[in-house]
Amino acid sequence: MQIHDISFAFVTFVNGTFPYPQIMEVCLMSHRLFSKVPLILYTHGVDISEFTECGPNVIHVPIDSAVELPNVFYYKPYVIRDAIQKGLKSGFYIEADDILTPAADSVQDYCSRITTMPLSPIHLSPVTVSDEYMRNLGVSEQTQHYVHGHVLFTASTLPFIEEWFEACMKSTGEYWDEAALNCILWKHGAKDHFMPTIDPWYVDYPVEGALLYDGCKNVRHGVQLVDIIHKAMQK
Repeated sequence: MQIHDISFAFVTFVNGTFPYPQIMEVCLMSHRLFSKVPLILYTHGVDISEFTECGPNVIHVPIDSAVELPNVFYYKPYVIRDAIQKGLKSGFYIEADDILTPAADSVQDYCSRITTMPLSPIHLSPVTVSDEYMRNLGVSEQTQHYVHGHVLFTASTLPFIEEWFEACMKSTGEYWDEAALNCILWKHGAKDHFMPTIDPWYVDYPVEGALLYDGCKNVRHGVQLVDIIHKAMQK
């Protein structure tokens, strides 16, 4: 299976920093059990043989060790850009600490709303980006609610992804890739351009409409939640 043959895939990234390879195993487990679409796994400084949950629907893309970005969060737009450049037609970026649900594949239904800007879930918490940060990226106003950093994209969003990556390279701190993503959306005048909260925090399980659960950095808790979801699916 080649990336250029894929119409839709989950895309994710992990490096060797503890505990991310370990919690990525939980994410991969949820993908194996609950998803029928491919997952493209980008790694940096990780031995792929460490992952026991890599099934035939996982494509491994190692990042050259010479590639060193100033912050680990900036690999997100980097790998999305790379996947599109390799021919991926559409995808959804998930984090290492995410747990997919049996409804996860339906996120691709939102692709019909995308033209030139990617789509992300609305952020439940009020998040403020400083005026200084916005000015540094040439943004004069916030045009819509802050969104979360799970990113649904198509090949047509490549220029936006490149602009987002460049914004990350010139920004510092303040929610890292996520603040830069929001600022570029505001710079383009995005209004009501978001998905509902499909990615609640994992401790809030069960949540109606959840396509994934976010933020589980404890392997034992993650495995327990995957088991609960799997058993509920079988009822």
